[in-house]
Amino acid sequence: MNPLCLTKPLCSNDGKRTPFILLSDKGPGGYPIVGYFEGVKHGGFYDIYGRWEADSDDKPTIINTPTKRKIKFWVNVYPNLVITHHNVSRQQSDSCAGVERIACLEFEREFEEGEGLK
Repeated sequence: MNPLCLTKPLCSNDGKRTPFILLSDKGPGGYPIVGYFEGVKHGGFYDIYGRWEADSDDKPTIINTPTKRKIKFWVNVYPNLVITHHNVSRQQSDSCAGVERIACLEFEREFEEGEGLK
Protein backbone atom coordinates (compact mmCIF):
# COMPACT_ATOMS: atom_id res chain seq x y z
CA MET A 1 0.00 0.00 0.00
CA ASN A 2 1.36 3.40 -1.01
CA PRO A 3 1.06 6.51 1.16
CA LEU A 4 -1.54 9.08 0.12
CA CYS A 5 -0.35 11.77 -2.24
CA LEU A 6 -1.97 14.85 -0.74
CA THR A 7 -1.33 16.95 -3.86
CA LYS A 8 -3.70 14.71 -5.87
CA PRO A 9 -7.50 14.41 -5.59
CA LEU A 10 -8.83 12.22 -2.77
CA CYS A 11 -12.03 10.23 -2.29
CA SER A 12 -13.46 7.58 -0.01
CA ASN A 13 -12.68 3.94 -0.75
CA ASP A 14 -16.18 3.55 -2.23
CA GLY A 15 -15.34 6.44 -4.59
CA LYS A 16 -18.46 8.39 -3.66
CA ARG A 17 -17.36 10.95 -1.12
CA THR A 18 -14.70 13.60 -1.12
CA PRO A 19 -12.94 14.14 2.19
CA PHE A 20 -11.98 17.41 3.76
CA ILE A 21 -8.59 16.86 5.34
CA LEU A 22 -6.21 18.69 7.63
CA LEU A 23 -2.69 17.77 8.59
CA SER A 24 -2.14 17.75 12.32
CA ASP A 25 0.69 17.14 14.72
CA LYS A 26 -1.90 16.68 17.48
CA GLY A 27 -3.27 13.33 16.24
CA PRO A 28 -2.51 10.11 18.06
CA GLY A 29 0.85 8.58 17.14
CA GLY A 30 1.07 7.67 13.48
CA TYR A 31 -2.23 9.37 12.51
CA PRO A 32 -1.33 12.86 11.21
CA ILE A 33 -4.41 13.39 9.01
CA VAL A 34 -7.75 14.63 10.30
CA GLY A 35 -10.44 13.66 7.81
CA TYR A 36 -14.09 14.69 7.52
CA PHE A 37 -16.54 13.26 4.98
CA GLU A 38 -19.87 14.67 3.89
CA GLY A 39 -22.63 12.62 5.51
CA VAL A 40 -20.43 11.32 8.33
CA LYS A 41 -21.14 13.04 11.64
CA HIS A 42 -17.64 13.09 13.12
CA GLY A 43 -14.17 13.32 11.68
CA GLY A 44 -11.38 10.96 12.52
CA PHE A 45 -7.64 10.57 12.54
CA TYR A 46 -6.09 8.77 9.57
CA ASP A 47 -2.60 7.45 8.92
CA ILE A 48 -0.53 8.34 5.85
CA TYR A 49 -2.15 5.41 4.02
CA GLY A 50 -5.67 6.76 4.57
CA ARG A 51 -6.65 4.21 7.21
CA TRP A 52 -8.72 5.33 10.19
CA GLU A 53 -7.18 4.94 13.63
CA ALA A 54 -9.79 2.41 14.81
CA ASP A 55 -11.92 -0.22 13.14
CA SER A 56 -15.33 1.15 12.24
CA ASP A 57 -17.82 0.51 9.49
CA ASP A 58 -18.99 4.12 9.37
CA LYS A 59 -15.51 5.61 8.79
CA PRO A 60 -14.46 5.33 5.15
CA THR A 61 -10.86 4.89 4.11
CA ILE A 62 -9.26 7.81 2.25
CA ILE A 63 -7.67 6.96 -1.10
CA ASN A 64 -6.24 8.90 -4.01
CA THR A 65 -8.88 9.21 -6.71
CA PRO A 66 -7.88 6.68 -9.37
CA THR A 67 -6.57 8.26 -12.57
CA LYS A 68 -8.78 7.48 -15.56
CA ARG A 69 -7.14 6.80 -18.89
CA LYS A 70 -8.19 5.69 -22.36
CA ILE A 71 -6.52 3.09 -24.50
CA LYS A 72 -7.13 2.57 -28.20
CA PHE A 73 -5.57 -0.17 -30.29
CA TRP A 74 -6.08 -2.42 -33.31
CA VAL A 75 -5.70 -6.18 -33.64
CA ASN A 76 -5.51 -8.47 -36.63
CA VAL A 77 -7.70 -11.56 -36.38
CA TYR A 78 -6.93 -14.80 -38.19
CA PRO A 79 -8.83 -18.10 -38.77
CA ASN A 80 -9.66 -20.01 -35.59
CA LEU A 81 -9.92 -16.58 -33.87
CA VAL A 82 -6.19 -16.25 -33.42
CA ILE A 83 -5.37 -12.64 -32.51
CA THR A 84 -1.94 -11.18 -33.02
CA HIS A 85 -0.32 -8.51 -30.89
CA HIS A 86 -1.98 -5.11 -30.67
CA ASN A 87 -1.05 -2.15 -32.85
CA VAL A 88 -1.36 1.55 -32.09
CA SER A 89 -2.93 2.43 -35.44
CA ARG A 90 -4.88 0.90 -38.30
CA GLN A 91 -1.96 1.65 -40.62
CA GLN A 92 0.45 -0.24 -38.37
CA SER A 93 -2.00 -3.15 -38.15
CA ASP A 94 -2.36 -3.23 -41.94
CA SER A 95 1.40 -3.09 -42.48
CA CYS A 96 2.05 -6.18 -40.38
CA ALA A 97 -1.04 -8.16 -41.45
CA GLY A 98 -0.68 -11.66 -42.81
CA VAL A 99 -2.45 -12.81 -45.97
CA GLU A 100 -4.92 -14.93 -43.98
CA ARG A 101 -6.25 -12.04 -41.91
CA ILE A 102 -10.06 -12.22 -41.62
CA ALA A 103 -10.65 -9.00 -39.67
CA CYS A 104 -8.96 -5.91 -38.28
CA LEU A 105 -10.69 -4.75 -35.10
CA GLU A 106 -10.45 -1.46 -33.26
CA PHE A 107 -10.75 -1.44 -29.46
CA GLU A 108 -11.16 1.60 -27.25
CA ARG A 109 -11.67 1.42 -23.51
CA GLU A 110 -11.50 3.70 -20.50
CA PHE A 111 -9.85 2.26 -17.40
CA GLU A 112 -8.55 3.33 -14.00
CA GLU A 113 -4.93 2.90 -13.02
CA GLY A 114 -4.62 -0.29 -10.99
CA GLU A 115 -7.71 -1.88 -12.52
CA GLY A 116 -7.44 -5.64 -12.79
CA LEU A 117 -4.30 -5.82 -10.63
CA LYS A 118 -6.02 -6.80 -7.39
